[in-house]
Amino acid sequence: MGWVTIPKPRWFELDREFTLRRDAAMLRGPVEWSWDVTNRCLGRCLHCLNRSGVVRREELSDGEMLDVARQIAAQRPLAICLCGGEPLLRLDTVLAVATILVGARVSVSMVTNGYLATPEAVRRLADAGIRLVQVSVDGATAASHERLRQLPGVFERAWAAIAALRDAGVTVGVSFVPTRQSIGEWRQVYDRCRAEGVSDLRMQPLMPLGQCHFAYEELAPTAAQYRDLAEDVAELAWNNPGAMRVEWGDPVDHLVRFGQALAMVTHMLHLTADGSIAVSIYLPVLLGNVRRHCLEDYWQAGLGEAWQLRLIREMAYRVRSNRDFAAIRPHPFFDAPLDLDLIDLGRRGVERLSDVVLAFLDRVWPAVDRPASPPDFQEIAS
Repeated sequence: MGWVTIPKPRWFELDREFTLRRDAAMLRGPVEWSWDVTNRCLGRCLHCLNRSGVVRREELSDGEMLDVARQIAAQRPLAICLCGGEPLLRLDTVLAVATILVGARVSVSMVTNGYLATPEAVRRLADAGIRLVQVSVDGATAASHERLRQLPGVFERAWAAIAALRDAGVTVGVSFVPTRQSIGEWRQVYDRCRAEGVSDLRMQPLMPLGQCHFAYEELAPTAAQYRDLAEDVAELAWNNPGAMRVEWGDPVDHLVRFGQALAMVTHMLHLTADGSIAVSIYLPVLLGNVRRHCLEDYWQAGLGEAWQLRLIREMAYRVRSNRDFAAIRPHPFFDAPLDLDLIDLGRRGVERLSDVVLAFLDRVWPAVDRPASPPDFQEIAS
C-alpha cells in the first residue's frame, strides 16, 4: 500500500470544501458497495424496486464483471452486497467475483429469493467466502408470500434455502416487506425465523417505485398499521433483550443525512447491472459507467464528493416521506435516468446542466410545503 498524498488548501475554497477534498483523497473509494449483478429474475414481484425481469438491460459480461471486481478490491471497501435481480442466475460469475473480493478482505454478502439456492449452490457460496445471505420472505404463508412474488413454490424454497445456508455455516438474514394484506403476519414470520436460526429480520416500508408504482395504493399499509407495527416491534425488543435482531430500514434516512451533510465523503455507492454508478438507487442520477472509465478515475474526478453536487442535494431534499418517491422525476426505472458522467462532463459541466435540470424539476416536481432547496453553506455558517 502506497503513501497517501494529502492535498493542500486552495486560496479560494472554504474550510468545509478543503475538508471534503482532503477526506476523499485519503480514501480510495467508498466504504460500502451494492452491486446489481443481474437484472434477470425468475419472479415478477409486485413491489420490485428496479423492475427486475421486466426491464431488459445490457448487462456487464462475465469478463467485465471480473474486471470491475478487481477494481473494487483495489479500493479496499469494508463490504459489498451482491444484489439483483436474482444473483444466483449468474452463480458461476458471482462465485468468481466473491473469490476476488474475499481475497482482498472485503466482506461479501448477497440477497436472494431462495428459489435457486440448492444445497449444492449454498455449499459453493460458503466455499467462496460469502458469509451473509439475506433471503426474502414476505408472508407467513405460501399464499401471501407468492401473491407478492408471483412465483409458485418460492415460499417453501425460501425456507429450504434458509435451512441449507444455516447448516453450511452461513449467517442468514430475512427480508420482510409488509403490505396492507401481510403486515399482520410479521410476528409469525419472526417466530419462524427464530426457530430456524435466522440472525436478523429486516423490514422496510413499501415504496411507490418500480413495479410497485402500479399497485402501491392497493398494497401500501395504512398509517395506523405502520404505527401498530412500530409499537409491536418496540415492545418485542424491550421484552426480549438479546433475542433475534429486528431492523427497520428507512429509505428516506440516507437522503436526509447525506443530502444535508456539510462535508460528507461518499460512504456508499451502487453499481447497476449495466455498469452505471449511482450514489443512491432511489435517485435517477448516474455519475458514470465502468464501461467508459475505471472506478479509480471516477473517484479522482469527484465521485467521493458526489453528495455535494447541487442536483443530488436538491433531489434528496425534496424527499421527506416514503410517498414523496412517487413524485420523483425522471421517475426511477421508468424514465431514462440523468446521465451526468463526472469525467466526460467534468464537475463544472455537471453543475451547468444542473441549472437546466433544476428549472425543469421546479415545473414537474415542485417542492410543496417545504423549502425548495437545502440551506446554503454560507447561510448555515452565518
